[in-house]
Amino acid sequence: MRRSAVALTCVLLVMPASGSAQDLTVDEMVALALERSPTLSAVRTDLDVARGQVVEAGLRPNPMVGASRQEMLDGLDNQTMVEVQWPLDLFRRPARLASARQELEVASLGIADRERLVAASVREQAGRVLEARRTLSVLEELVVASRVMRDVMEARVREGAAPRLDLDIVRVELQRVEAQEALQSAQAEAALIELRALIGLEPDSASTLRGDLEEAVRSAPELDSGSGRTLTDNRVDVREAIARIRLAETRLEQVRREGGIDASVIGEYARMNAGFPQRAFDDGGGLVPIQGLFNNLRVGVVVTVPIWDRNQGQVAAASADRRRAEYGAAASRLSARAEVAVAETRERAARRVVELYGSGARDQARRNLGVVREAYQLGRSTLVDVLGEQRRFLDVEMAYTQALSEAYQARTALRRAKGQ
Repeated sequence: MRRSAVALTCVLLVMPASGSAQDLTVDEMVALALERSPTLSAVRTDLDVARGQVVEAGLRPNPMVGASRQEMLDGLDNQTMVEVQWPLDLFRRPARLASARQELEVASLGIADRERLVAASVREQAGRVLEARRTLSVLEELVVASRVMRDVMEARVREGAAPRLDLDIVRVELQRVEAQEALQSAQAEAALIELRALIGLEPDSASTLRGDLEEAVRSAPELDSGSGRTLTDNRVDVREAIARIRLAETRLEQVRREGGIDASVIGEYARMNAGFPQRAFDDGGGLVPIQGLFNNLRVGVVVTVPIWDRNQGQVAAASADRRRAEYGAAASRLSARAEVAVAETRERAARRVVELYGSGARDQARRNLGVVREAYQLGRSTLVDVLGEQRRFLDVEMAYTQALSEAYQARTALRRAKGQ
């Protein structure tokens, strides 16, 4: 996360004004996606929810206050009462708070895992953009060469040195390559639009991707070479699965305590005014109403005795949830280790294929095409030979592009599998 923050700071410092072009690297696009992705913004609200639950779990129950007044319809008596009930929340708050804090940890790890997946998605889509761009450059090169060949052929036909049929064949081949170029151009633009959407930019944004596929494969960073078990256990999705076990344990303890004994302190004050319609003599011999004011104070405790309902059903459900979390953690570990093993195998094979193509096959294919073209101009080969060799050259370049793309995507998959 620290590297992402640094990269994002660099992006924001060099970002041009709105509407101007932004030429970003893959790492800068990843940093921008972590900051602007609407999907991540929505998921991060879960962290605010979890923080609110921690605050709520730490609060104590509110006291209850009641007041009443009683009037005698056939007499002068009346009574005013005020009652306060204060729940003690015995043994419940620590377990409730521990469960809420564990929820916060699970939410934090879940967001970190989602960030890992979003970063990998951006890198994968960036690889598709680079692949489409390289394929387009190969087709553009062929279009230029085919146009030159057409111009040469037109001159030879005018001079009578070549038949009209050869010119028609060259024109058809040029149109075929131009059609491929137009289709590939649209595919490259569509891949770039999808990349912009992943990082939270509008489809018509001026942002584009800097770099090429070969450079991206050559400059791929080295990854940790530690044991698969250590790497996968430190992956955020595995840590989240382990944290869910602790969450299930804290919830089990919470429902057990909530099914135990509890008590509330009760305090009551009553003011009673009682009297009779007769009069009596007071100490001084005067007549006064027979009436008295009485103040009463009562304090007590109400205890909840868990005889029948001790949250047995919730305890059983929480126990099952803990077992499910344990199985889920085991499955996450196994899946992560398998993902690392598959990604390592895939990357080794992809890099081997890139080395094979880069060891001279492409250069030889280009030289072969040049030799066949020269031979045709000297009358030692046919136009069919030229077109066949040109298509062979295109096949080699396309295969090399696919090999580069596979190497890039394999490294991205390995990076995602190792949690880096």
